[in-house]
Amino acid sequence: MIENKQIAIKDYSSEFFINRIKNKEPFSYSRFNDGELLCTIKTINNNEVRHDYNCDGHNYLPQMGEELMSSLKNSNCDNYFIQYLDTWLNDKKFIEYTELLYDKSILLGVYQYSDFLQFMLRNEPDTFIEFVNILNKNKFMVVGPNYLKKIKFLKYSYFVEVPLKNCYNDKKNILKTIKENINDNLIILFSSSMATNVFIDELHKEYGGKIFLIDVGSLWDIFFYKSNPEIKQRSPNLNKLDKFIGWYKEFFNYG
Repeated sequence: MIENKQIAIKDYSSEFFINRIKNKEPFSYSRFNDGELLCTIKTINNNEVRHDYNCDGHNYLPQMGEELMSSLKNSNCDNYFIQYLDTWLNDKKFIEYTELLYDKSILLGVYQYSDFLQFMLRNEPDTFIEFVNILNKNKFMVVGPNYLKKIKFLKYSYFVEVPLKNCYNDKKNILKTIKENINDNLIILFSSSMATNVFIDELHKEYGGKIFLIDVGSLWDIFFYKSNPEIKQRSPNLNKLDKFIGWYKEFFNYG
């Protein structure tokens, strides 16, 4: 555990988030995982992190690190949820970095403990299917790389394509395109690596409480990673999820 650190944590269930979507109660949700953490730590102390990029090949950029740090202060678990800790809580280095952020008065918000999206995918197939069905009954936007267009079971209204790597560098144009298509209660699903947290934080300042801003990350990759060599190469552990995707084949008819 993280000793002597009073970090405010909530742990809302997947049902809680699904009901908010069904009831049109907009919220923002982003996930602060190892890449975001390492980018932040590298910004604080360049020598602390050996690599200059994350597992997907996105560079740890100093300005992005600054904006990631800033976003952490805004999570309130009211209409803005940043998921933090969870499976990394037993990692010694992760705990050390978390204590550093705490001591620097960066972890000032209230944080969601578990990732409700991955939890649904792996443990609650009926709820996950309900989530997809709810999306398809509403107007929603996908913000992500081109290969996500291959997911036929997602009936999105808008698709904002981002570069496969270092999409933070195209932040201005990406945000401009998103804003051109925003309307009340729109659901926006982001798959844009570490830049997602920055995009959501900036959009929340202007649209928080009016639209849904949801960081889904690589949630969809397991449905077609076998037919996409690049995904398989950068995420070799996806084959461990084969037992989960069997649950969904009948419902989503993916290849």
